Parts: sequence; C-alpha cells; structure tokens
Amino acid sequence: MRFVNKLIILMIIVLALPGIAVGGEAEKDVESKEEAKNKIILDTVVISATRTEVSAFEAPASVSVIGEEEINREQPTSLKDLLDNVPNVDFSGGTSTYFQVPSIRGLDDEQTIIKIDGAKQQYNDNAGNAKSPVVMDPNLLKQVEVVRGPSSTLHGSGGIGGVIAMRTKDAKDFLKSGEKAGARIGSGYQSVDSQKWFSATSYVGSDLFGLVANITTRDFGHMRTSSPNGTNTVMHRTGHSTTQFLKGSMTPSDGQYASLSLHKFKDNYATQSGSSYRSDQTQFTANYNLDPANNGWLDLRAVGQYTYRYNESDIGTAFDDTMVSWGGDIQNTFRFGIKDAFYHTLTAGTDYYINDQKGNRDHVSDESRPKATGWDFGMFVQDDISLPFGLSLIPAVRYTKYNRAVDNGAWPGQNETKVSPKVTVNWKALSWLNVFTTYAESFRPPSLNEIYLFMDWPGLGQVVPNPNLKPETAKTWEYGTGLTFDGVFTGHDPLRLKLVYFRETIKDFQSAEFIGGVAPNMRWTTVNTGSVRRFGYEAEMHYAYERYAMSLTYGKVMGMDEDTGARVGQTPEQVGLRLYTDIPEYDLGLTWKSDYTAESKGYQPWNGSTDTVPDYHVHGFAVAWTPKDVMGYDGLRVDLGVDNLFDQKYLTYRGGRDRGRNAKIGLSCAF
Repeated sequence: MRFVNKLIILMIIVLALPGIAVGGEAEKDVESKEEAKNKIILDTVVISATRTEVSAFEAPASVSVIGEEEINREQPTSLKDLLDNVPNVDFSGGTSTYFQVPSIRGLDDEQTIIKIDGAKQQYNDNAGNAKSPVVMDPNLLKQVEVVRGPSSTLHGSGGIGGVIAMRTKDAKDFLKSGEKAGARIGSGYQSVDSQKWFSATSYVGSDLFGLVANITTRDFGHMRTSSPNGTNTVMHRTGHSTTQFLKGSMTPSDGQYASLSLHKFKDNYATQSGSSYRSDQTQFTANYNLDPANNGWLDLRAVGQYTYRYNESDIGTAFDDTMVSWGGDIQNTFRFGIKDAFYHTLTAGTDYYINDQKGNRDHVSDESRPKATGWDFGMFVQDDISLPFGLSLIPAVRYTKYNRAVDNGAWPGQNETKVSPKVTVNWKALSWLNVFTTYAESFRPPSLNEIYLFMDWPGLGQVVPNPNLKPETAKTWEYGTGLTFDGVFTGHDPLRLKLVYFRETIKDFQSAEFIGGVAPNMRWTTVNTGSVRRFGYEAEMHYAYERYAMSLTYGKVMGMDEDTGARVGQTPEQVGLRLYTDIPEYDLGLTWKSDYTAESKGYQPWNGSTDTVPDYHVHGFAVAWTPKDVMGYDGLRVDLGVDNLFDQKYLTYRGGRDRGRNAKIGLSCAF
C-alpha cells in the first residue's frame, strides 16, 4: 500500500506541475496550439451503423466510437476499460480481466453481436465456468465502434441489443512517416491485482505491403475488489496470459485492400480453493476490399474467419470443452441515381457461420455438454435513398435461417426461418441538424448452450436443458437527433451532440429461471418469460477548444416483464465525464475520468428477489508523456494513471464486485 500511495502522490504532482509552469511559456504555447488542437476525434468514420462509411455523429443511429488516441490514453488491460464511458454499455463477469462479458442496453451478452475486423465472434461461454467472448488485447485495437439498438437486419441474428465492432492495427498504424520498419517494446504494472505486462511489436511496410507481429504477456495475482461490506475484499486467484498476433496486409492498387491475420491467446489461472482454469484460442481472419475510383457499381467487402477454442477446468471434477467455428460474409454496395434528388446507395450481402461444440467430464464424453452443431445463414439488402430537401429513406430487410442439433439425437433440434425488416427516415434539416426515426424488427435464436446445457452442482441442484426454447423477437422504435457545430464560441471550437430515445417490445424473452426444488435438488433452466416492454435514453456530447476536449455521456434503460411486473433488461442512470488536455510544451497528455451510476433495483433470477443497489461515483486520471527529444531520441512513451482514485466501495447494479483503487504505470520505446 505504501508503494501505491507514493505512486498516486507522484502522479498528482506530475499533473499539477505543467499548469504551474505554462505561464512562462506563452510564446511557445501560441506556436504549439494548432499542433495540439483536438486530438480527440470528433468525426470518426464508422461502418457498423449502416455497413457503409459515414460520420459517427451524422449516422442515423445511436453510435459511439473509441479511436486510437482514446485507446492510448486509457491504458487499457481489457475491453471494459475502453467502454466504461459509452452510454448503456456494461459488463458482467466480476473483477477478472478474463471474465469480461459486454452487453448493450441492459440485455444479456447473447443479445449483443461482437465483431473483430468484420468477422462475427461466435464463442460466448464455456459451460458456465467462465465467459470471455473477447480475448483480443486492447492495445492491438485501432478503433472500437458501438452501435446501440436493433442490428439483426444488417449484422445477423442476435443483435437485439446492438453491435460492438473492433478493428485491429495494420503495420502502417505503427510506422511513422518515411519509415519502412520499426519495433516497439513496452512493459507495465497495475496495483489492483499486481499485474505485470510485457509487449513486443515489430512491423515493416511499404506502399504495397505491411506486416506486424506482436506478443503480449500478462501475469496477475490476487484482486482487490470494491466490495462494500467487508467480505470478499480480495479475490484470491493468480494467473498468466499470452497473446500472439500476426497480420499481413496488401494494397496492390488504389481502392484495393487485403489482409490475413493470426491471433493466438492462452491463459490459465488458479483460485485459492485449488480450482484451475485454462483457455486456448486460435483464430484466422481474412479480409478483402475492392472499391475502385469512379466505379459506382463496385464497392466489395468480404471477410472470412476460422476459430478454435479449447477450455479446461478442474473444480474437483475435470471438465473440458471445444468449440470450432468458421464462416464469413460478403457484401457489395452499388451507387447510382441523381445526386441530391433520388440517389441510391444500395448494399446487398450474405453471411454464413457454423459452430461445432463438444464437452468432456474426466476426459470422457459429457452429456451435459453434448456434441452439437449450430449454423446461421442470412441474406440482406439495404437501400439508402437520398431525396430532395435533405431527406433520406433507408429501407432494409434480412432473411435468416438457422439450425440447432445434437449429434446423438437425445434432444430435438431446431430449424426455423425469419424475415426482419428495418426502415429509417433521416432528415438533414439544417447544415448542423439532422433528425431520424427508425423502426426495426430483430431476431435472436437460442444458442446451443441455452438449449442443451445440463449442469450438475453437487449439494445444490441442476441446470437442465430446454430444447423447446423459442427465438426472441423484438420490435423497436428509435428517435434521435444529431447536432454538429464546427464553431460555438470562437469559430474553432467544434461541438457534437447526439440524443436518442427508444422503446421496444421483446417477445419470448429468454432468461434463467429457478423452476423449483430445494437443495440439493434445486433446478434452473433458460425459459421464455413472455413479453418484455422497455424504453431508454442515450446522450453524447463532445466539445473541443484548442488543446482541451470534453466528453459527456448519459444512458438509462427501463424494462418490465408484462406478465409478472418484474424489472428485467434494464440499466440505471449512468453519467460519464472525460476531460482531456494536451500540453505540447512538455509533451504531456492529461485525462480526468468520472463515472456516476444511480441507485437501481435488479431482479435476481436465481432466487427471485429484487435487490436495491446504492448509487456510486468512481473517478480516475491518466497522464501520458511522449517526449519528442530525449538526447536525440523520440520514441519514448510513459503512462501513469489511477482508476477508482478514492477507492470507492460499491456493488455494480448487477450485484457484483468491481475493482478497487488501481494505480497503473507503463513504459514503451519505439526503434
């Protein structure tokens, strides 16, 4: 603790010193203002919202973007670190970096589509022992897009909550201007779990070709938690992870791009009670884009992926399971018509993904996790029609067919189809104002685990299969407005504001439910609970003035089971604030972080209770020092930061513990 306290005091001094010294650097400050202005990206181009390129704040959808600059400032160890300030996005899975499970708008992770480099991630859990659908190291990410709201029509079944889409870095994202090759090594430490990390990256590239290779290792120990009641203040577990990443890319001509990447992840950890867990994932991803200039009929994007995932646990009984997934999608965008009158941006595509899974108990085939196969096939078309007077009409429709089956025939399979329409009306009322309305229908078939999983908990009870589980269907109305000002007070201080309200009804809502019995014969299963009615809000404001920037976010979702009145599928009020400033005279970037979560009542399916969780505030800061000249060397970067600065004691609105105060330090050097 003495080390942590000293580190925090040092960081606060570092934060304060530049402000004291700037007064004497007025002339240098004037020269550097233009250089330092607005590193926080306000008009990032996104693809996930419409499957075509559009500015995030002008997209007719509830979209958030975390760019490379924000990723670097955050000093992340997990995806959760990056998305803490995104409205109506939260994580379950507790304190461990490797248990993080993202969800959008208060829904479970199964209702969120996750993509990496355009490929849908199919893995979601491993027989209840751990959930970790995202094992990509966050420092390899160039950009993260979050689309809140129904996304099944464009991205496939499962997107009732929305989409989280990540893009990994190419060699050109590491190379400086004029460089052909380079390397970067880094190391760091965080106090909350005594985590030590090391990363080494090499890269080579030209106008035609690029190659990047990375290895990152992390060793972690016991985790100090935010538990408010004096119990479980430390989670006793230790472990290690290794990430290996290799990506080659080519741009053989203007408008043409191809890449192939290999991502390997291994981790293992052990608890104080003697239980141990291990994961091993290998993933290949291929991308090809073709968008030649002056050809409105060709804008092709294709992606394919293969994933192998193995999980092993020993909790007195040895379990292991294997998941193999492959598939991809292809789309083309056609552009034709009369500009500013009746211009069409028509995108059509198809996708197919197949999953095979099997499980063992004590190295013998385990009927609780039977060998099973599931596949999903879809076709979609969307036409973005530009009309006079700033109007645009965007109809879309998807056809989906899915199949679920166990090899031994012990349980009945499922084979169904669904058509999901969507339509958006967008009005560019003024140069700085657009208004949109969307109606969408979404569709989520049950996963293999939800249908077929059987789990025996000795002394407690069982989780039993439900092969009669029905797909969820949702009907959603969304209303939003976006305001874009390039100058508010000075003419050089951009402001972006987006406000969204939605309401929806989800039929055959799926949730875990206690179905009776007493220990040791209690029973749970996944059931369709009927109809859930929900509504919610999202707001984002981003403002920049010279070397300063601010981000303010708000989100809230209310949900109720129409049959029982139980609160489900909801999130409490959450407010996030980020303040940024650059001090180029000292090569410093400073960030302040504040998050507030209001009091909430959450329904607990395991015991049928509704618990009130108190509100809480969490604050933190980060400092990045990137000196331009240290004895002629300009490749150094030093990061300092503290999360949960005041060591706030609290439970998340889901009733889980989060991390306690966490001091972080990192050092990297480029050559």
